[in-house]
Amino acid sequence: MKLLLAFAAVCLVATLQARNLDRRQAKPCPDDCEHLPLEIAFVIDASASIWPQNFTIGLWFVQNFVDKFNIGQDKVRVSAVTYGDRVYTENAFGFGEYSDKESLDNAIESIP
Repeated sequence: MKLLLAFAAVCLVATLQARNLDRRQAKPCPDDCEHLPLEIAFVIDASASIWPQNFTIGLWFVQNFVDKFNIGQDKVRVSAVTYGDRVYTENAFGFGEYSDKESLDNAIESIP
């Protein structure tokens, strides 16, 4: 019982910390990685076992993560796909689709 309560407390703290994320305060990429091309792919679990609020927290993580990089065709390119009982290709986007932070941020935000 004590172990279960301790686990529940850890989960509660992690959830509260995740909810307090302010993705607009992301720090830019350090100078030493700023000019290196990079491709980052996100495979996001959208199955029924993921509660909607946790799915939203996951999307905030993705947005916060990519906000730290210089997005562009010759800089950092991002792709994403969601899955559940199948791969949701209608929600996916490839590396070449978004070449600026604003459009990428909007695309991540619009993932259902």
